[in-house]
Amino acid sequence: MKKSIADKWIKALRSGKYKQTKGKLKGKVGYCCLGVLCEISGKDEFKSKGYLGSFETLPKEVVSWAGMKSRTGCFIINRDYQTSESLSNLNDSGIKFKEIARIIHKYYKEL
Repeated sequence: MKKSIADKWIKALRSGKYKQTKGKLKGKVGYCCLGVLCEISGKDEFKSKGYLGSFETLPKEVVSWAGMKSRTGCFIINRDYQTSESLSNLNDSGIKFKEIARIIHKYYKEL
């Protein structure tokens, strides 16, 4: 992932501006961590058809803009055992935005 975009995303997640939700990019209550990335991308605004037609994973346009490798924010946490994780899974399992921001900072090259 591009470092400059990772830095903007981290700042947005830590800002307190976005409330967190699970299971979708944007809900009535707030955003998934990936939805925050969609918001800061400026590529589209959330509509009844989601962000650029996507409700649960990053649209291809946002993936390309951010220089990411996947639509769910997958990254390898242990190369020896080929263990991976995704930001969408962490978000949906209740990990708070501030912790997700720390993970993005640590693994942005993997994303």
